[in-house]
Amino acid sequence: GIAEENAVAMAGGIARNGGTAVFGTFAPFYQRTYDQMSHDVCLNDSPATFLILSPGAYGMNSNTHIALCDIQMFAHIPNLIYLAPASNEEFVQMFRYATTQKQHPVAIRVVDNLISTGVADDTDYSVLKNKIERKGSKAALIAVGGLVPMALEAADKVKEQTGTDITVINPRFVSGVDEELLNTLKSDHSLVITVEDGEVMGGYGQNIAAFYGDTDMRVHCHGISKAFHTEFKAEELLDAHGISAEKLTAEIIGALK
Repeated sequence: GIAEENAVAMAGGIARNGGTAVFGTFAPFYQRTYDQMSHDVCLNDSPATFLILSPGAYGMNSNTHIALCDIQMFAHIPNLIYLAPASNEEFVQMFRYATTQKQHPVAIRVVDNLISTGVADDTDYSVLKNKIERKGSKAALIAVGGLVPMALEAADKVKEQTGTDITVINPRFVSGVDEELLNTLKSDHSLVITVEDGEVMGGYGQNIAAFYGDTDMRVHCHGISKAFHTEFKAEELLDAHGISAEKLTAEIIGALK
Protein backbone atom coordinates (compact mmCIF):
# COMPACT_ATOMS: atom_id res chain seq x y z
CA GLY A 1 0.00 0.00 0.00
CA ILE A 2 2.41 2.71 1.21
CA ALA A 3 5.16 1.59 -1.19
CA GLU A 4 2.86 1.87 -4.20
CA GLU A 5 1.48 5.22 -3.05
CA ASN A 6 5.01 6.61 -2.71
CA ALA A 7 6.03 5.21 -6.10
CA VAL A 8 3.09 6.86 -7.87
CA ALA A 9 3.79 10.19 -6.17
CA MET A 10 7.49 9.94 -7.06
CA ALA A 11 6.66 9.12 -10.70
CA GLY A 12 4.46 12.19 -10.85
CA GLY A 13 7.22 14.35 -9.41
CA ILE A 14 9.84 13.01 -11.82
CA ALA A 15 7.56 13.59 -14.80
CA ARG A 16 6.62 17.04 -13.54
CA ASN A 17 10.30 17.94 -13.54
CA GLY A 18 10.96 16.74 -17.07
CA GLY A 19 12.04 13.16 -16.47
CA THR A 20 10.66 10.00 -18.05
CA ALA A 21 8.91 8.12 -15.28
CA VAL A 22 7.45 4.62 -15.60
CA PHE A 23 5.81 2.70 -12.77
CA GLY A 24 4.15 -0.69 -13.14
CA THR A 25 2.59 -3.03 -10.64
CA PHE A 26 -0.32 -5.41 -10.33
CA ALA A 27 -3.74 -3.84 -10.73
CA PRO A 28 -5.04 -4.67 -7.22
CA PHE A 29 -2.21 -2.62 -5.70
CA TYR A 30 -3.16 0.42 -7.76
CA GLN A 31 -6.40 0.46 -5.80
CA ARG A 32 -4.32 1.73 -2.88
CA THR A 33 -2.98 4.63 -4.94
CA TYR A 34 -6.16 6.38 -6.03
CA ASP A 35 -5.44 9.67 -4.24
CA GLN A 36 -1.88 9.79 -5.55
CA MET A 37 -3.01 9.06 -9.13
CA SER A 38 -5.71 11.71 -8.95
CA HIS A 39 -4.11 14.49 -6.90
CA ASP A 40 -0.35 14.06 -7.25
CA VAL A 41 -0.25 13.08 -10.92
CA CYS A 42 -3.41 13.95 -12.85
CA LEU A 43 -4.25 17.23 -11.16
CA ASN A 44 -0.80 18.43 -12.21
CA ASP A 45 -1.13 16.75 -15.63
CA SER A 46 2.30 15.17 -15.12
CA PRO A 47 3.22 12.91 -18.10
CA ALA A 48 4.17 9.79 -16.18
CA THR A 49 3.50 6.30 -17.53
CA PHE A 50 1.67 3.68 -15.47
CA LEU A 51 1.43 0.00 -16.34
CA ILE A 52 -1.71 -1.51 -14.81
CA LEU A 53 -0.70 -5.17 -14.78
CA SER A 54 -3.14 -8.11 -14.70
CA PRO A 55 -6.44 -6.24 -14.42
CA GLY A 56 -9.83 -7.79 -15.07
CA ALA A 57 -11.02 -11.37 -15.09
CA TYR A 58 -7.70 -12.77 -16.32
CA GLY A 59 -5.82 -11.29 -13.38
CA MET A 60 -5.70 -12.29 -9.73
CA ASN A 61 -8.77 -14.09 -8.38
CA SER A 62 -8.41 -13.90 -4.60
CA ASN A 63 -11.17 -11.80 -3.08
CA THR A 64 -8.64 -9.40 -1.53
CA HIS A 65 -6.68 -9.06 -4.77
CA ILE A 66 -9.30 -8.90 -7.51
CA ALA A 67 -9.11 -6.04 -9.99
CA LEU A 68 -12.44 -6.00 -11.78
CA CYS A 69 -12.97 -2.26 -11.34
CA ASP A 70 -9.81 -0.73 -12.82
CA ILE A 71 -11.72 1.03 -15.61
CA GLN A 72 -14.17 2.53 -13.14
CA MET A 73 -11.31 3.73 -10.95
CA PHE A 74 -9.13 5.40 -13.53
CA ALA A 75 -11.04 6.14 -16.74
CA HIS A 76 -12.92 9.09 -15.28
CA ILE A 77 -9.92 10.95 -13.77
CA PRO A 78 -9.34 14.18 -15.73
CA ASN A 79 -6.13 14.36 -17.82
CA LEU A 80 -5.41 10.62 -17.55
CA ILE A 81 -5.38 8.69 -20.84
CA TYR A 82 -6.21 5.04 -20.18
CA LEU A 83 -5.18 2.80 -23.07
CA ALA A 84 -6.31 -0.81 -23.57
CA PRO A 85 -4.15 -2.77 -26.03
CA ALA A 86 -5.64 -5.80 -27.76
CA SER A 87 -2.27 -7.31 -28.72
CA ASN A 88 1.38 -7.27 -27.72
CA GLU A 89 2.15 -5.16 -30.77
CA GLU A 90 -0.36 -2.52 -29.70
CA PHE A 91 1.11 -2.55 -26.20
CA VAL A 92 4.62 -1.91 -27.54
CA GLN A 93 3.42 1.05 -29.61
CA MET A 94 1.32 2.44 -26.76
CA PHE A 95 4.31 2.21 -24.42
CA ARG A 96 6.47 3.99 -26.99
CA TYR A 97 3.89 6.78 -27.26
CA ALA A 98 3.38 7.07 -23.50
CA THR A 99 7.09 7.38 -22.70
CA THR A 100 7.90 9.91 -25.44
CA GLN A 101 4.98 12.34 -25.14
CA LYS A 102 4.97 15.16 -22.58
CA GLN A 103 1.32 16.22 -22.57
CA HIS A 104 -0.58 13.94 -20.17
CA PRO A 105 -0.24 11.02 -17.77
CA VAL A 106 -0.90 7.71 -19.54
CA ALA A 107 -1.93 4.39 -18.03
CA ILE A 108 -1.86 1.17 -20.04
CA ARG A 109 -4.18 -1.72 -19.22
CA VAL A 110 -1.92 -4.78 -19.57
CA VAL A 111 -4.17 -7.84 -19.37
CA ASP A 112 -2.81 -11.36 -19.05
CA ASN A 113 -4.40 -12.71 -22.25
CA LEU A 114 -2.77 -10.44 -24.83
CA ILE A 115 -1.88 -12.19 -28.07
CA SER A 116 0.76 -11.48 -30.72
CA THR A 117 -0.56 -10.71 -34.20
CA GLY A 118 2.82 -10.66 -35.91
CA VAL A 119 1.95 -7.29 -37.45
CA ALA A 120 3.79 -4.22 -36.13
CA ASP A 121 1.56 -1.39 -34.92
CA ASP A 122 2.39 2.13 -36.12
CA THR A 123 -0.69 3.89 -34.74
CA ASP A 124 -0.36 7.49 -33.59
CA TYR A 125 -1.90 7.23 -30.14
CA SER A 126 -1.82 10.97 -29.60
CA VAL A 127 -5.04 10.83 -31.65
CA LEU A 128 -7.58 8.98 -29.52
CA LYS A 129 -9.58 6.91 -31.98
CA ASN A 130 -11.19 3.49 -31.93
CA LYS A 131 -10.08 0.91 -34.50
CA ILE A 132 -12.55 -0.86 -36.75
CA GLU A 133 -11.19 -4.39 -36.82
CA ARG A 134 -13.93 -5.53 -39.17
CA LYS A 135 -16.49 -3.40 -41.01
CA GLY A 136 -20.04 -4.68 -41.32
CA SER A 137 -23.58 -3.56 -40.68
CA LYS A 138 -26.65 -4.13 -38.53
CA ALA A 139 -24.75 -5.09 -35.35
CA ALA A 140 -21.45 -3.93 -33.85
CA LEU A 141 -19.37 -5.70 -31.20
CA ILE A 142 -17.16 -3.38 -29.15
CA ALA A 143 -14.66 -5.49 -27.21
CA VAL A 144 -12.15 -4.09 -24.73
CA GLY A 145 -8.52 -5.14 -25.00
CA GLY A 146 -7.85 -8.85 -24.79
CA LEU A 147 -11.47 -9.71 -25.67
CA VAL A 148 -11.06 -8.53 -29.27
CA PRO A 149 -10.09 -12.04 -30.54
CA MET A 150 -13.28 -13.42 -28.98
CA ALA A 151 -15.31 -10.74 -30.74
CA LEU A 152 -13.68 -11.57 -34.06
CA GLU A 153 -14.45 -15.26 -33.53
CA ALA A 154 -18.09 -14.42 -32.84
CA ALA A 155 -18.21 -12.30 -35.99
CA ASP A 156 -16.85 -15.25 -38.00
CA LYS A 157 -19.54 -17.53 -36.58
CA VAL A 158 -22.29 -15.01 -37.35
CA LYS A 159 -21.02 -14.77 -40.93
CA GLU A 160 -20.94 -18.56 -41.28
CA GLN A 161 -24.46 -19.03 -39.93
CA THR A 162 -26.26 -16.01 -41.40
CA GLY A 163 -24.11 -14.62 -44.20
CA THR A 164 -24.08 -11.24 -42.45
CA ASP A 165 -20.89 -9.30 -41.80
CA ILE A 166 -21.07 -7.49 -38.47
CA THR A 167 -18.74 -4.76 -37.23
CA VAL A 168 -16.03 -5.42 -34.64
CA ILE A 169 -14.45 -2.45 -32.87
CA ASN A 170 -11.32 -2.30 -30.74
CA PRO A 171 -11.65 0.84 -28.56
CA ARG A 172 -7.91 1.13 -27.82
CA PHE A 173 -8.67 3.78 -25.16
CA VAL A 174 -11.26 3.52 -22.39
CA SER A 175 -11.00 6.98 -20.84
CA GLY A 176 -13.53 8.39 -23.30
CA VAL A 177 -15.63 7.50 -26.33
CA ASP A 178 -14.96 7.99 -30.03
CA GLU A 179 -18.04 10.08 -30.75
CA GLU A 180 -17.29 10.42 -34.45
CA LEU A 181 -17.14 6.67 -34.98
CA LEU A 182 -20.17 5.98 -32.78
CA ASN A 183 -22.18 8.50 -34.78
CA THR A 184 -21.30 6.77 -38.06
CA LEU A 185 -22.80 3.52 -36.75
CA LYS A 186 -26.24 5.14 -36.59
CA SER A 187 -26.64 4.99 -40.36
CA ASP A 188 -26.55 1.21 -40.83
CA HIS A 189 -26.50 -0.40 -37.37
CA SER A 190 -29.36 -0.98 -34.95
CA LEU A 191 -27.51 -2.88 -32.20
CA VAL A 192 -24.26 -2.32 -30.32
CA ILE A 193 -22.95 -4.97 -27.92
CA THR A 194 -20.10 -4.12 -25.56
CA VAL A 195 -17.94 -6.69 -23.79
CA GLU A 196 -15.36 -6.06 -21.10
CA ASP A 197 -13.61 -8.32 -18.60
CA GLY A 198 -14.31 -6.04 -15.64
CA GLU A 199 -17.36 -5.04 -13.67
CA VAL A 200 -20.18 -3.84 -15.90
CA MET A 201 -21.56 -1.22 -13.47
CA GLY A 202 -19.89 2.09 -14.28
CA GLY A 203 -17.67 0.42 -16.85
CA TYR A 204 -16.75 1.23 -20.43
CA GLY A 205 -19.90 -0.24 -21.95
CA GLN A 206 -22.19 1.96 -19.91
CA ASN A 207 -20.42 5.01 -21.34
CA ILE A 208 -21.38 3.75 -24.80
CA ALA A 209 -24.96 3.20 -23.64
CA ALA A 210 -25.09 6.72 -22.24
CA PHE A 211 -23.86 8.15 -25.55
CA TYR A 212 -26.68 6.44 -27.45
CA GLY A 213 -29.24 7.15 -24.74
CA ASP A 214 -31.52 9.47 -26.74
CA THR A 215 -31.25 7.60 -30.05
CA ASP A 216 -32.85 4.48 -31.53
CA MET A 217 -29.67 2.45 -31.09
CA ARG A 218 -30.06 -0.59 -28.85
CA VAL A 219 -27.08 -1.21 -26.58
CA HIS A 220 -26.37 -4.40 -24.63
CA CYS A 221 -23.52 -4.15 -22.10
CA HIS A 222 -21.73 -7.30 -20.97
CA GLY A 223 -19.35 -7.36 -18.02
CA ILE A 224 -18.94 -8.91 -14.60
CA SER A 225 -21.62 -8.50 -11.93
CA LYS A 226 -21.00 -6.44 -8.81
CA ALA A 227 -19.83 -9.00 -6.25
CA PHE A 228 -16.67 -10.16 -4.53
CA HIS A 229 -15.91 -12.91 -7.03
CA THR A 230 -13.15 -15.17 -5.81
CA GLU A 231 -11.24 -18.34 -6.80
CA PHE A 232 -12.68 -18.23 -10.31
CA LYS A 233 -11.45 -19.32 -13.71
CA ALA A 234 -11.55 -16.42 -16.15
CA GLU A 235 -13.32 -18.25 -18.98
CA GLU A 236 -15.97 -19.64 -16.63
CA LEU A 237 -16.62 -16.28 -14.99
CA LEU A 238 -16.95 -14.56 -18.36
CA ASP A 239 -19.17 -17.29 -19.78
CA ALA A 240 -21.47 -17.02 -16.77
CA HIS A 241 -21.97 -13.37 -17.75
CA GLY A 242 -22.70 -14.03 -21.41
CA ILE A 243 -19.15 -13.40 -22.61
CA SER A 244 -18.03 -16.20 -24.90
CA ALA A 245 -17.83 -16.51 -28.67
CA GLU A 246 -20.74 -18.95 -28.66
CA LYS A 247 -23.07 -16.90 -26.46
CA LEU A 248 -22.27 -13.63 -28.26
CA THR A 249 -22.93 -15.37 -31.58
CA ALA A 250 -26.32 -16.65 -30.38
CA GLU A 251 -27.25 -13.23 -29.03
CA ILE A 252 -26.38 -11.46 -32.27
CA ILE A 253 -28.15 -14.01 -34.48
CA GLY A 254 -31.23 -13.74 -32.29
CA ALA A 255 -31.17 -9.96 -32.58
CA LEU A 256 -30.69 -10.06 -36.36
CA LYS A 257 -33.84 -12.16 -36.68
